[in-house]
Amino acid sequence: MITVAYQGEPGAYSESAALQFFSPSGGSASPPRQPPDAAIQLMPTPSFRAMLDALTSAAATHAAMPIENSLAGTIHPNLDLLLANPHVTIVGETDFRVRHCLLGVPDAAPGVSIKRVHSHYMALAQCAGYLAGRGLTQVVAADTAGAARALSRGELSGDGKDGDGSGVRGEEAVIASRRAGDIYGLTVLEEGVEDDTSNYTRFLILTGGGVGVSRGVGVGWGVGGGGAVKTSVAFALRNVAGELFRALSVFAVSGADLTKVESRHVATLRLLTAGANGHGEGAGELFVPLTAAAGAGGKAATPAQDGGGISDEPERRWGYIFYVDVAHVAGDEGVRIALMALANAALFFRVLGTYPRCGP
Repeated sequence: MITVAYQGEPGAYSESAALQFFSPSGGSASPPRQPPDAAIQLMPTPSFRAMLDALTSAAATHAAMPIENSLAGTIHPNLDLLLANPHVTIVGETDFRVRHCLLGVPDAAPGVSIKRVHSHYMALAQCAGYLAGRGLTQVVAADTAGAARALSRGELSGDGKDGDGSGVRGEEAVIASRRAGDIYGLTVLEEGVEDDTSNYTRFLILTGGGVGVSRGVGVGWGVGGGGAVKTSVAFALRNVAGELFRALSVFAVSGADLTKVESRHVATLRLLTAGANGHGEGAGELFVPLTAAAGAGGKAATPAQDGGGISDEPERRWGYIFYVDVAHVAGDEGVRIALMALANAALFFRVLGTYPRCGP
């Protein structure tokens, strides 16, 4: 049985994205994830960290993590969690169309109008124009589905405190998914209340057990040859002029398309190298050792005395880790060679996964 962990309550968008990915039509250009009769169990978790804990402890077989939104950009805390956890692997992705609904109670008092709308801060921001045009007060909640559940239980009030008995039945509403409304017995007052209909969130589908990388580059090349795939990698470089250009230029020769390039501060790298230095069973096997090639003029990186895992030298203190998505054809030998070259040039290198890419 497949057990998919996600952050939030039943009815959360992450739950719907997981269902979309594992549906018979699949979540990418590849064949369906599972046959129509496959059993799928959904596991809500209170936080993204708890979601990854469920995955790495084998309580769940998969997890659905939102990584970027077409309107708001990259969800950096989730990217950091992904980079900091060597025991997870990306095996798929899906683009989920976010359709916000205004939900209310079915037994609102006669003649009562909505005054306040509760939801996650991102959902409120995506519906700001709609709400402002109707003079509705925004109240931030922990998540969309959680707000829907609280409304169904009569736990929402005008001052944002749960269950204090204030307010009139029908004055509170939430922004959440239609699925959340169905689950918690709420009425869909209006659908599609987002200000921009081009509202998509890209979800990564994860499994436990890191791909792992040595300088031989074991990139999980098991995805069927000839298909459209992505390989996601993370790496750190010496802080010398032209190093990033040289590192990425290898992909121009291979003909691969770099669809995403981001940098994260050394604070994330400290988390990563803590795992690489043995904090966690098997963690060290999933990382290229943080040693620069002395022959290239670089200085070998040494473990920090405070256990942080990296040197406290200034060039390392203000270093960055790069996250790159490479779109290519599965089994492409040129991309494999390019990744090997990048791994050999990097202070730190990790393949996060090779997986069928969503869309063309």
